[in-house]
Amino acid sequence: MVAVFLSPLIFVAYTSVVGDQGFSLGYYWQILTQPLYRHVAENSFEISILATACTLVVAYPIAYHLAKRTARQQAADMQGESR
Repeated sequence: MVAVFLSPLIFVAYTSVVGDQGFSLGYYWQILTQPLYRHVAENSFEISILATACTLVVAYPIAYHLAKRTARQQAADMQGESR
């Protein structure tokens, strides 16, 4: 199962540094030097950071609340009972 998830990542990593001429970091250089690619990369990082922050702001208090419930309340939650 690990191979199913890792093989595409390894393939993408490999093809990102091996081009027609052999090993090259040219694709990464283009991202850093060409304004369009740099702008797209910046937007991607900004969206991922904001999404992570929003998820933490919403999910952390919920997880904290659920973790502080008594064993009886947790059992009732698992059975779908309301208070």
